[in-house]
Formats: sequence, C-alpha cells, structure tokens
Amino acid sequence: MSTCDELLSYIESLPVIDTHEHLPEEPERIAQEVDFFTLFSHYAGDDMVAAGLGDDDLKIFSSAAPVDQKWRIFEPFYKRTATGSYARAAHITMKKFYDLDALSSLDDARLLTDRIKAANKKGLYDTVLRETCNIVTSLNFGDTAAPSEHFLPVPFVSKYTEITTPAGIFDVERRTGKSATSLDRFVSALGFYSSLIPVHL
Repeated sequence: MSTCDELLSYIESLPVIDTHEHLPEEPERIAQEVDFFTLFSHYAGDDMVAAGLGDDDLKIFSSAAPVDQKWRIFEPFYKRTATGSYARAAHITMKKFYDLDALSSLDDARLLTDRIKAANKKGLYDTVLRETCNIVTSLNFGDTAAPSEHFLPVPFVSKYTEITTPAGIFDVERRTGKSATSLDRFVSALGFYSSLIPVHL
C-alpha cells in the first residue's frame, strides 16, 4: 500500500462532526417522494439551470410527474453538465449506493428511481451518515428541535443580526415586547429573544 493510500485509509477511519447541514429528520425525509432526480436536485440542478434549463421545467422535477416526462426534460441538460463536479458527486453516490455509474437512458432513470425508492423506505441516515461517512453528528442549521440521534440543532438568528430596515427593528420589538429604539435597547431585546430559543445541551 502506498503512503497516499495509507493516509486516505487513516483519514476515512476518523470520526467526523459535520458542521453544516439542512436536513429533515429521517421520518420526514422518508415521507418525501423521491426519484432519479433526487440526486441532482440541489447544486447539480443549478448547473443545469446555468446550462439553459428553464424555471418552469425545473419545477416539474419537484412534482409527481412520471419518470419518463422528467427524463425527457432532464436528458439534454444532463448531457451538458454530467462532467461537472456537482454531477460527479451524484455519480459517486449512484455507484456507491445504487450500483449505477451514470444515466444513459430512460431505463437507467427508472432503475435508479426504483433503487432510490427502496432504499428510502428503509432509511438512509444510519447507512450513509454513520456507516459510510463515519459522521458522529451533524450541526443542523435552522432547526430548533431537540438533539436527535443524528443532529444537533443550530437556530437561525440572522434576521435579527442582519437588520437593514426599520421594519426589521419593529419586528424585533413585536416578537420580544421590548423597545429597540437605541443600540443598547436593541442588544437587550436580542438578549431577551435568545432566552426564548430552546437550548438543548
């Protein structure tokens, strides 16, 4: 084994704390409809928009439209973006978990859809996050729920720390019942608001 392989093997063995996610809890995720486009629905989809995919067509991918309709729209833009880094992440996932290297036909899209649906019903977080990626926990942004088996919550407070209009100040006052008409009062109101956010240690 080369030094590089030894280093990679060691790195892969290290426990990981994932510092930034926006993931639903597993029961919520399992309830979502999934298909072949699920793997391309985020950044890889943005590449397709950059390649000319229209907004109306993009909306079809989040609908209950049949796989063949989605494939007809998807295929030409997939060909334009399949060698990009975002598509590469989807391809690595396809190979690792669904035994497909890439999509070359409607039959491939249907097969991938069937395999994704089957895996989704069982749940993915233990297999993907824990067993494959060795992720001990993930910091889940925007979530104020209690910590769970896979996530620690990180609440969003940016709407109170990045205020640029009087309406934002009025909103702080409305939510806290405190005056925010000076910097000291605003900071005090934010301190009060932070005490209202559930904290789970």
